[in-house]
Amino acid sequence: MNSKKENIKNISFSEDEIILHFSDGRTVSTPLAFYPRLLHAKPKQRAKWEIIGNNRGIHWPLVDEDLTIEGIIHGIPSVEYRKPRRGSAKHTQPELRL
Repeated sequence: MNSKKENIKNISFSEDEIILHFSDGRTVSTPLAFYPRLLHAKPKQRAKWEIIGNNRGIHWPLVDEDLTIEGIIHGIPSVEYRKPRRGSAKHTQPELRL
């Protein structure tokens, strides 16, 4: 993201993507799966958003989700997406040796 402000005109969702619509005509999409809170939110919850942080982020108050515009543009998943899922090898306990 460059030094000019990224002005978001609208945010839409497809079945599997979040799509940012910028005032200069650009659109950027990234997988909705990267943002579990939004993925599991109802359409009415997704529709209520606001720009925060001097035009650097987006807040969804009904899902308590905050994302940076830069992170979405670069396809950076949320922390919740990056956490190991239950049942994965990363969650298994190490073998205890006596």
